[in-house]
Amino acid sequence: MSQSRTLRQKSQKYQDNIEKRGIATPKKKEEGLNINPYVLGFIIFVVIGSSKFYFFITPNYFVKYNVINIYLLFF
Repeated sequence: MSQSRTLRQKSQKYQDNIEKRGIATPKKKEEGLNINPYVLGFIIFVVIGSSKFYFFITPNYFVKYNVINIYLLFF
C-alpha cells in the first residue's frame, strides 16, 4: 500500500531534519551589561554601605579599647 501524500511530505520533512539536529544557530550577542540594573544597584548599595559602617565603627573601636598601638604595629 502506498503512502498518502501528506504522510510522504511529513516523512520527507523528517528525513531532511535529521541532518540538522543538534546544530544550534548562532545568535548575535547583545551589547551592554549582562546584569540587571537593580542587582547592580543593590551590590553598590551593599558595598558602599558596608564601607561607611566600617569607617564609622573602626575609630570608635580603637578609642574604646585602646588598640591603636596594636593596630599601628601591623600597618
